[in-house]
Parts: sequence; C-alpha cells; structure tokens
Amino acid sequence: MTAADLYHNLIAHGFTLTAAADRLLITPASRLDDGLRIEIRQHKAELLALLAANDAAFTLDRYRHLVQCQQCANLTLGG
Repeated sequence: MTAADLYHNLIAHGFTLTAAADRLLITPASRLDDGLRIEIRQHKAELLALLAANDAAFTLDRYRHLVQCQQCANLTLGG
C-alpha cells in the first residue's frame, strides 16, 4: 500500500489526519488497529508530506461554507 492509498483509506473510514510540526495526529486513535498503526509508522514521512501539500492547495471544500451560489450578490439569471 502506498502512502496515498493509506491516506485515502483512512479518510474513507472516517479518520481525520492532522500534521503538527513533525507529528502525525490521527483521530479517533482508539479505532486504529495494529495493522494500521504499522502502516502509518512505515509511511509517516510521506503522510506528513501529503498533508503539507494539501494544506497549501486551494480546495473548494475549504471555502464552501463562506458563499453559497444563492447568496452571491453578483449572480444573476442572465449570467
């Protein structure tokens, strides 16, 4: 399993991954089994790099709560 596969697998199963300096925080940690813990340790550096890359990238989901199309003052029926 690659680090990207592991990342997507964890997210799909409801885990949240956060980078704090050189630490990787995964919640809820109580749901991690021994196999996942081993995979996470093996790919820690790559997972931290993925999180750093995602943090710097613009994602619509990050800003979705700010503006809904119906609320946009510049949106008109004519375009």
